[in-house]
Amino acid sequence: MDEIEILKRKIERERKARKQAEAILETKAFELFHANESLMLLNNSLEQQVNERTKALKNSEDRYRSLIEKASDIIFNVDEEGYFTFINASGSKAFGYEAKELIGVRYIDFVDDQYKEAVFSYYTNLKENNIKADYFEFPVRSKSGESYWVGQNVNRIDNEDGSYYFTSVARDISKRKKAEQELERAQQKLVKSEIKYRSVLENMELGLMEVNTEGKIIRVYDRFNAMTGYDGDELVGRNAIEALVVEEYRSLIEKQDKERLEGEAGVYEMKIRKKNGEELWVIISGAPFYDENGNIAGSIGVHYDITDRKKLSRELEIAKEKAVKAQMAEKQFLANMSHEIRTPLNAIIGMSHLLGDTKLGSDQKEYLDILTSSTTILKNLISDILDISKIDAGTIEVNEESFDIDKLSELLINTITSKNSDKEIAFNSIVDKSITNYIVTDKQLLNQILLNLLSNAEKFTNSGKVELRISLLNQEPTFYNLQFEVIDTGIGMTKDELKGIFSQFKQANSGVRQKYGGTGLGLTISKSLVKLLGGELQVKSEKDIGTKFYFDLKLKKGLKLNKKENAILEQVQRSFKGKNKRVLVAEDNRMNLKYISTLFQKWNLDYDVASNGLEAVKLFKKSKYDIIFMDLSMPIMDGYEACVKIREMEEVDNKTPIIALTASTFLSKKQLALKAGMSDFVSKPFTPDQLFSVIEKYINPSNVAIKLGNTFDFNENLDIEYLKNSYGGDIAYACEMFKTFDSIIEDELILIESSFEENDNDKVKQLLHKIKPTFTMVGLSGISKNVEDLEKILEVEDLIHCFRSFINVKTDLYESLPIIRKEIVRMNEHISTTK
Repeated sequence: MDEIEILKRKIERERKARKQAEAILETKAFELFHANESLMLLNNSLEQQVNERTKALKNSEDRYRSLIEKASDIIFNVDEEGYFTFINASGSKAFGYEAKELIGVRYIDFVDDQYKEAVFSYYTNLKENNIKADYFEFPVRSKSGESYWVGQNVNRIDNEDGSYYFTSVARDISKRKKAEQELERAQQKLVKSEIKYRSVLENMELGLMEVNTEGKIIRVYDRFNAMTGYDGDELVGRNAIEALVVEEYRSLIEKQDKERLEGEAGVYEMKIRKKNGEELWVIISGAPFYDENGNIAGSIGVHYDITDRKKLSRELEIAKEKAVKAQMAEKQFLANMSHEIRTPLNAIIGMSHLLGDTKLGSDQKEYLDILTSSTTILKNLISDILDISKIDAGTIEVNEESFDIDKLSELLINTITSKNSDKEIAFNSIVDKSITNYIVTDKQLLNQILLNLLSNAEKFTNSGKVELRISLLNQEPTFYNLQFEVIDTGIGMTKDELKGIFSQFKQANSGVRQKYGGTGLGLTISKSLVKLLGGELQVKSEKDIGTKFYFDLKLKKGLKLNKKENAILEQVQRSFKGKNKRVLVAEDNRMNLKYISTLFQKWNLDYDVASNGLEAVKLFKKSKYDIIFMDLSMPIMDGYEACVKIREMEEVDNKTPIIALTASTFLSKKQLALKAGMSDFVSKPFTPDQLFSVIEKYINPSNVAIKLGNTFDFNENLDIEYLKNSYGGDIAYACEMFKTFDSIIEDELILIESSFEENDNDKVKQLLHKIKPTFTMVGLSGISKNVEDLEKILEVEDLIHCFRSFINVKTDLYESLPIIRKEIVRMNEHISTTK
């Protein structure tokens, strides 16, 4: 083969090889193109994913940063050396700095100096022991210097390069810390107090014993062992009832144990048996005690030995019974004396009035003046003796009414002036012009007090002045605080003579009695009556200068004064002649009957007379009467029985006024008369004015200041007489007072009971004195009397002894409250039906 052929073949092979290589290259180029296309698409996808994730990560970071910034907790980071690297807004605010001011500052610089060492040790411990999370509390100070406590949770965060930092979430716990500190102080104080009082109790004459809920004795204190004769722990583990309680008191102690298990405390008296068999009287104050879970674990009893007191109390009871019998005998004697003396005296005074209305010669008039003066002196003397007896017996009651104090003062001055025309004395009264209402109090008692003081001033004043002053000290919406003064320019008294001036039968000196006379009871009576009205009679005096007696009273306001209307009222009363009015008089004393009948004739009253109760009942069956005067003590049938029989014949809403007539001055007689159904009470001897006032009140009621037409029968368990006297026919006013009582009385009793528990004797006295009149104002006079008795007991007995009496008062009240509430409902119904 020639060279050309070889070359051709070589070229062909190369050409084929090149084509083959080109084909391969084209294939690879195509593959590479497609690979580049895929890579470009993948890069675009990856770039989009990176962008999306970057954006999401930024949103998440922004969101969590916002949460951290807005968090109320303090959130911060510190590096391993304790320097701030981040702090949120709450943290900046708490420390008082801007965030940028805190970055790079050591955290420990803000810790309270006393706790810096503790905080440094805390973080050192976290680092050295590789603790990942922990909690710690300590106080820090802000830029202003204010110190507050924080509680923080700390987490250690490790970096990839081996470094780390701490993230903390802290909260202000100052309030909780303060509460914990106060609780700790209280617990310490309680422990000290317990130690103190335990020591006190163990050294007092009070025997303490603790029993569990099964009644077994678990602890006995030394004093109780000494009381009962036991030693050490002899009683521990024994049943308390079987070991100590006298048989007759076991039911009582079982009842008390049940109350302890119900969480109630109690105070009671009983006998216990000593080790030697002797019996011991004790007052026990029992109360439950509790375990740490608040469950009743048993009870503790405080025992006080009252054996000697019980013996003395029995002796006193016997002595009291004898004294009561003696007092009853004295009261009966005074009642009899009152009746025997007042009955003829009433006739003498009555006849003197009638005789004065006839034509008399000069001698006869002189004799009549002497007679009138003597009977007045005798009447005043008897009244003084009987008044002081009633005061000593506590039987004087306060009957409130509304009246014009200006008019009363004018009447008093006129009365005292008319008796003293021989002396050169100027009598006058000064009444504060700011008193623009009637006042409400017992008019008769106030009149008696002021007349006593004015008469006393006149007696010891030869010339100069005697003055009655009534001043307004201050006022409240419904009350006046008034000062009453009686001032004279008489002989006066030295400091020594003033001593005991208010004592019974006491006068300045023996020369006074010889020169001026008198019983020495006037000032004693006046002081007692002032006290009844809520004041205290006091005196100031200088020898040869004069004397001032004065007292302050807090008095309810009555109606507004209206001088014109008062004048019209007086004119109507003066012109009343009693036409077409019929009266029945039941009286067995001829002289008294003559006195009354003559007056009725002068007043043109049509009247019938009966000499005993039976005759009165027969006359009532035949005729209609506008008013009946009924003597209580009559033969055949007395006034009480006659009244009952008359009431049985009448309709409930159409009752005839029946007025009791008696010479007795004791409250019991009056209460019996009212209970029998009588309307009112007149004591003998009485003046024509007194008799006229009663008739005017009941058979011409339009002239009476208090509205009587709106009648209401109170519950018979209440003091009906007091309620009628206090409220008249103003049932709306009575209802408001009852509601006020119901709304306050239970709270008042809780205050008193708390004061007993606090052993505050003065507070107990104050609260009892405060609530005493509230019972009377709703007709609970019996409870009011019990409160008064309790006040007296408090003067001589300790609170433990008195607490039982208080419980009795409380029990009586809760038994009476349903009556009060029922009366409120009845009064509301009555008011709605009478509008």
